[in-house]
Amino acid sequence: MSIRLKYLLEKNKATLEKFCTQNDITDYDLLVSFCKIKMINCDIDQKEFLEIFPKETKDEDVAIKKEVKKDEQKTTKSKKPSTQTRRRGRKPKVEKVRVANTKNDT
Repeated sequence: MSIRLKYLLEKNKATLEKFCTQNDITDYDLLVSFCKIKMINCDIDQKEFLEIFPKETKDEDVAIKKEVKKDEQKTTKSKKPSTQTRRRGRKPKVEKVRVANTKNDT
């Protein structure tokens, strides 16, 4: 038995946009295949999906890829090796020396 996607989104108080970004879903075909793998009944139409994620043109895709490459180059140059701090060890347990109470019967 499979669960409906709209019901799942309502129950988790999530939107379709948030669900798709968390699962790296970029187009409707990926959504349908994801739902089949997870045994979810995909009751969202392609029109509903396109309202939230309109199709991007190839020019926008190329511009986005160039921006990502520039960002990657900036991050690789600015990375410094991180110095690791030493962890403090646990304090040793103090052993208590117990002396038996001696009663003086005098």
